[in-house]
Amino acid sequence: MQCYKYKIGYLRGKVLESEGKYEGAQNLYVESLSLNPRHYDLRKAIGKIHRLLGNADKSIKIFKNLLLPTPMSGELNLELAKSYFVDGNRKKALEYLKKSMDIWVNADAEYKPAIESNEKWVEWNQVK
Repeated sequence: MQCYKYKIGYLRGKVLESEGKYEGAQNLYVESLSLNPRHYDLRKAIGKIHRLLGNADKSIKIFKNLLLPTPMSGELNLELAKSYFVDGNRKKALEYLKKSMDIWVNADAEYKPAIESNEKWVEWNQVK
């Protein structure tokens, strides 16, 4: 059971995140990451939580680091775009959002992240 403790922490953190309890989720994610420092989903969740807590600069650093080995990840490019947008850098946000859209150009019409990318493209291009 000890070997799955980080997974339990991750899942408990997801529950707290879904309830809007971001600080509690962050604490669980960080604690769980200490048990498995290379866990991709935990690192991604910590990046998202930083953004939700208003720490876009930390979020950007995390997602840029996660993108290094997988620059063609539509999901990570989307997350980075959202972080840049929250940080007030619309130009960078659109740059990374465009990358995610290019990656998902042939995605299934019902693929939610691709739909979100397209919706954000329309929304963010209306912002002046």
